[in-house]
Amino acid sequence: MKFDEEGNRVTPSRENEKCKEMWNDFEIPWKYTIREKPGIKIKINQIVLSWEALGHDEDLELGFFWDWNTEFTYKGNTNLEKKYAEQVYIDLLHEDKDYRSGIWKGYDSDRSARLSLAGSNVWQVGQYIPIRFSYAKDDALSHMILKNKNDDSTTSGLLIALIMLIKAKLEKFPLLCADMIVPVPNFNPAEFTKAVSIAEKFSVLLKGNPNVIGCNNSYRGKKINFHNVLKKTIDRSTKGMTRNEKEEFYGENKVYQFNSNYDIKGKNILLIDDVVTAGFTAQQCIKELLENGANSVYFYATATTKK
Repeated sequence: MKFDEEGNRVTPSRENEKCKEMWNDFEIPWKYTIREKPGIKIKINQIVLSWEALGHDEDLELGFFWDWNTEFTYKGNTNLEKKYAEQVYIDLLHEDKDYRSGIWKGYDSDRSARLSLAGSNVWQVGQYIPIRFSYAKDDALSHMILKNKNDDSTTSGLLIALIMLIKAKLEKFPLLCADMIVPVPNFNPAEFTKAVSIAEKFSVLLKGNPNVIGCNNSYRGKKINFHNVLKKTIDRSTKGMTRNEKEEFYGENKVYQFNSNYDIKGKNILLIDDVVTAGFTAQQCIKELLENGANSVYFYATATTKK
C-alpha cells in the first residue's frame, strides 16, 4: 500500500493520473505527425514518420531498413535509382478497439481475461497482419515486426521502440512510473531480437542517449533501465497449435520463469512484447513477475494479431 507525502493512500487510479502527467515534461525529439488515414470509412489514425527526421543518422541510411520492399510508398517515378520510402505510415489501433483484448469493444475475449492480471495497464500500438492476408505486404508495422523477429542487425527494433514511445506519449500511457523495463525473453539470452531488442531500445530512447538518432532530450525525473529478469525454459513454438492445445501446453509447462538473480519486490514493471495473439505468453510472464514481488505490471505490446 502506498501513501503520499501528506499520508493519504495512493490508489492505483490516483497513481496512474500522476504518471500520465509526467508526459507533459517529456519531449520526443523527432518530427512526426498524426493524421487520419485517408480513403477508408472507419476512423483510423496514423503516425507519419519522415526520413528527413530519421535519415540524418549514419546508422539509418535511406533504404537500409526498406530493402524488403523498395517500392513501398516511395515518391517519384520508377526510373529513379533510389526508390525508397520518404515517409512511413503506421496505423494505430482503432479507437473502437479494446486495448486489453485487441478486438472490437463489446465482444467477449479469452485474451482479455488472460491479460487482466495487469489490470487496465494493457496497451498496443496497432495490429500485426499475418502474411496470409494479401494486404500484409502493405503494412509497415507488420514488416518491422517480422524483420525484427529474424535479424538483430537491422534498425527495426529501434524504429518500433520509437513508434511505441510516440504512441505512449500520445495516449499518455502511465508507464513512466515503471522502475524497470522487462522483455518477454528469447530462449537464447544472447539473442537480441523480438521483444528483447524492442525493450532495450525503448529504455535507451527514454534515457535520451545522444548517440541514437538525435535523442538529446529525455524525461528528467527518472531513467528506466532494461533488465532481462525472465527466462524462457522451453524452446518450442506454439505456432500451429489450436487454442485448446496452447492452453494445455501452458497449463502443463512453466515456459517463462523468473531469474532469481534479480530483486523486483515492490517495483513497477513495464513488460514489453512484440506481438500478442492468444495472450498465453503474456499471462504467464505477468503472473511470474507478480508472484515474485512486483508491485504492478504494465504490459505494452507492439501489436495484436489480426484474426
